[in-house]
Amino acid sequence: TFIKQDSIIYKFCLHWVNSINEDNFKFDLYPFFDKKKIQYSHYDVSDHYCWHMDVISRPPQRKLSFTLMLNDDYEGGEFEIGRYSFGEWQLKTETTVAENKTGTLVVFPSTLPHRVKPVTKGIRKSLVGWAPGPPLR
Repeated sequence: TFIKQDSIIYKFCLHWVNSINEDNFKFDLYPFFDKKKIQYSHYDVSDHYCWHMDVISRPPQRKLSFTLMLNDDYEGGEFEIGRYSFGEWQLKTETTVAENKTGTLVVFPSTLPHRVKPVTKGIRKSLVGWAPGPPLR
């Protein structure tokens, strides 16, 4: 299901993603989300989303991605973000697990790999979206 830009929740997410961008990433963003919508995600038991990145080749380029946790009365379904680092002359892969707490908003560069692990009990609900902008310079 998609939520359109005239919704209060769309405006809420847009405000906080832009605020977090200004304080942390400083990307040049357009004043709307990708396709001017955000997506409602519903994960039942055993549902998951494999490792992926949100970068797309067609304009507008996605620069920031976000997930807003809508509930926490489920088990499993951890949201993980991967990152690469160098140590002892080797490339290391590290993951960060986001807090699965109602109201948590996770904003991250769309170039980072991320996934949702399988839900083991209950239903996981979240909103996801992408903040596009002009090509990186």
